[in-house]
Amino acid sequence: MTESPYIQESFNLSLEDTAGLAALLEFAKQLAQPPISGFRVGAVAIGQSGRAYLGVNLEFEGMPLSQTVHAEQFALALAKQNDETALQHLIVSAMPCGHCRQFLLELGQPDLPITIIKAESRL
Repeated sequence: MTESPYIQESFNLSLEDTAGLAALLEFAKQLAQPPISGFRVGAVAIGQSGRAYLGVNLEFEGMPLSQTVHAEQFALALAKQNDETALQHLIVSAMPCGHCRQFLLELGQPDLPITIIKAESRL
């Protein structure tokens, strides 16, 4: 697990809190449903309210991968559904693809801080 000093400094988190975010990310990753690629991605969006929203990638058998719901999209849509007006941070288990970066741009948050925490699956 990679510790991010940026997260710690930005949110005044202890190492234990940062480890908690990594554990939350790993939990989200395990909820992913990737029957086509087998590649699990988790995301945690931190809203202005301080609430965390989990996202996972969802693939649908018989459908092209272009119909996949990306973990970042899932987390951002969930935050929006819960009336978050903006996000403070996005934490993901893999580098956001171009599709997700475009999604962030179109939602008006092109400078949203993104941290990647590569955690090994333990479940």
